[in-house]
Amino acid sequence: ALSMGLNWKDNSSNETGFTIERKAEDGAFTILTTTAPNATSFFDDTVVNDCKYTYRVYANGALSNSSYSNEASWTTVPHRPINFKASVHSSTPRITLYWEDTNLHEQAYKITQKAWTASAAQAIVQSITVAADTESYLDEDVKPGIRYTYSVIASGQGGNSQATAEESSRFLAAPSNLVVIYPPDSTEMTLRWQDNCNEEAG
Repeated sequence: ALSMGLNWKDNSSNETGFTIERKAEDGAFTILTTTAPNATSFFDDTVVNDCKYTYRVYANGALSNSSYSNEASWTTVPHRPINFKASVHSSTPRITLYWEDTNLHEQAYKITQKAWTASAAQAIVQSITVAADTESYLDEDVKPGIRYTYSVIASGQGGNSQATAEESSRFLAAPSNLVVIYPPDSTEMTLRWQDNCNEEAG
């Protein structure tokens, strides 16, 4: 669960507690809670993803309250990207990734690419960072016959979102050396070519 940690210095010796006020984004401050005397920290577990929160604190006294502390702001972890998919191009070795940006405060999107060859025991992993508000990425570093898996996270001030589910794509190697065989004494024409991949469906 998300939470926001607050810390402050207790500069009074006779307070009855501390009142914490909070505002979300550009809204108005409202009272969040009042702590016990001598408290110097509080965890706010009512925050939500991708929201900028601003806090201020004052000490409560039997006769009057102190002035406000300074204001402190922080933005929570972004939402995970949604509707993530990978689409392979039919004519050239390229794969386009698509996702939906539902965040206001993300600072970047981070893509993890894993390349799996037929003989490799482990994938070759590459990290790619794209700008905030991006909703697609064209991967041109793709080789025929290699299976690629991708996932995406949103990165912000509060940390990284959860990763999307992985999407897999493969660009099949095109056949080559196509020839036509038509013997002079035959009524049939034969086509032959070199099969450069081993995972085609037909």
